Amino acid sequence: MATLTFSYADHEAVLGPLAPRIEPGSYDLCREHARTLSAPKGWEVTRLPGDYYTMTSQSDVMALADLIRRAGQPDRPVLSRRKGHLAVVAD
Repeated sequence: MATLTFSYADHEAVLGPLAPRIEPGSYDLCREHARTLSAPKGWEVTRLPGDYYTMTSQSDVMALADLIRRAGQPDRPVLSRRKGHLAVVAD
């Protein structure tokens, strides 16, 4: 998995390792989309060093599942934010 950010002023897309938190204007990509990413004509893609094209480890998947499980608990606030075609929706 990888995180994609843009610099509209510089006409540059930056692809790097998955960000630890949600940032405005950033998009998380799966391995396949990170590998095949292209930019519009006149834009440049900067790929930061990292092995983010490999499959996510089982411990990363379990940590993500734990975060989702905790977010669904009624005593914790749930964020509502749309990201691509997926969304976390509050009860």
